This record gives sequence, structure tokens and C-alpha cells, in this order.
Amino acid sequence: SSLLILFKTVIVTKLLYAATVWLKGNLGIFKDLISKAILKMIGAEFYPTKSVGHVLLGLPPLDLMMDIQAVKFVVKSLSKPDHMRSTILQIEQTPRHHFFSHIVLTREYLAWSRELGEAPRHICLEEMSQTDLLYSKERIHEYLCYKWDKLLLHDDTGFWDDHHHKPDMMFLTSSPLYHRTDSRPDNVMFSDFVHGRSLRFRNFGCSVGVFSNRNCLECGNKDSVHHKLYDCSVMASSERDELSNCSDELNVLYHQMLFSDISSRRTFKKMLMLVNERSSYNSNETFRSLASQ
Repeated sequence: SSLLILFKTVIVTKLLYAATVWLKGNLGIFKDLISKAILKMIGAEFYPTKSVGHVLLGLPPLDLMMDIQAVKFVVKSLSKPDHMRSTILQIEQTPRHHFFSHIVLTREYLAWSRELGEAPRHICLEEMSQTDLLYSKERIHEYLCYKWDKLLLHDDTGFWDDHHHKPDMMFLTSSPLYHRTDSRPDNVMFSDFVHGRSLRFRNFGCSVGVFSNRNCLECGNKDSVHHKLYDCSVMASSERDELSNCSDELNVLYHQMLFSDISSRRTFKKMLMLVNERSSYNSNETFRSLASQ
């Protein structure tokens, strides 16, 4: 979590400075930087699915943060009777203008904010009252979470399918998965069990050619995240029984409780601690020694 705080305060703030002017055409330049930073912050051995990394960290995608910056800039400029308002209204009448995309984003925000069921394309910025243009930090954050939820809903990576409950980002950003009081090893282990791309799971190690056998080292059955949590006889615990009573769809359940229920999340973390203690996987071993098994 300390790395996340540093990344947000040092890197993200610099990237978003005057982002409405320069960042849109340069997003690709920072693609590798963001991916490597996410890998480092969650402590993964392999790159996780992009959207999962952002969700685990509670860190919105850079392009989404840029869009929100653009909306704030346009709305703030429209609320002041000066040359910036006139410039923006001129851009609104010029669909081919380089910054017309900011107008589109602002119309989408106002359509959402006014809650009148109107189509964004029918909104005229010149007709907006000062009340329409007022916004608060909380309201903008709510809109960011709304847009983030929509991104996850249309995510095409295959991770957020019927077996993975899509998180409620409004809840998750107010109740982050990582806390400053948590140790890094615990956060890494927690992340491993969410994204699943870890050598602690033999089925994944087999899929990337590290292991030749995908069976659990503890019980001999086929290994996976779901197996470690709910099926492995060696990992049985009262915490598992408590969580198992919540739903018949166990592979859906653990995402639901991670992203929408604090009490179940605590129980889940206790269960992970027990699973980690009983597991043959040693996070201090090097990748090379694991690969030689």
C-alpha cells in the first residue's frame, strides 16, 4: 500500500497535470510503465489481467482519470463568464476540433448528473444553468465509479465472466482491499488468490510451462484457486465452512464478499492465512527453484 500511495502522489499527479491538453495522444507511451507499476505494487509473479490489477489497487485506468479531468476542466470553465467559456462554446460547434471529444465527455457527464433521462447528444452546453454546472468532489468520484463499473461490464478479457462477480467500485474505493496496516506478504498472497496468476497454484504453473503436473501438492487432486479455497481436504477450516454456507456458487461467492461485504472479507483473509500456513508453496523461494520441481 505504501507503493500505491507513492505511485498516486508522485506519478499519477504528474501524468494528470494539464492532461486535457497533451495526454490523450500519448497514452500508449505510458502503457508499459503502468503495467510494470501494477505488477510491482501487487507483487505478482506474472502480469495479471489488466482490469483486475486496477481493481485490486483501487486505481482507475489512466484514460478514465484523464476523461474525468477533462470533464472537470470543461464544467469549471463553463461556469465562469470569461474567454474560456466562449472558446468552449465555439468548440462545441466544431465537431472536427481536436478537443471536441472533451465536449462529448462533458455532455455524457451532464446527462448522468441531471438524471433527466436525456441523450447526451441533445445537451447544449450554452443552455446549462449554474446549478447544472455545479459539482462536488464526491459527485465527481461517484461519476468516476459509475464509468469504471461500465468499463468492467464491457471488459473483454474474459476474467469478469459468470464465475467472477463484477465489483461495485463505489464500495471498493471507500473500502480498499489494501490497507496501510497490512503487511506486503499478506497483500501479495491476497492478490494471488484473486487474480490466480501465481505459481502457488499448480494448474497455472503448468499452463505457463513451469510445472509438468497440475495436481495439488497437499491432496493430489487437480489444483486451482477454487480447489485451494473450497475443495482441498488439507485446507478444511471453520472459516471455509462459514463462507461455504453463504452460497452454493462458491466460485462467484469469493468475489462477491471481496467486493461487497466487509465481514466476509475479514473471514476470507483469515481463511487465506490458514491456507498459506498449510501450503507447500513458499513465497521466499526463487522462481528458479520452483521451476526445477
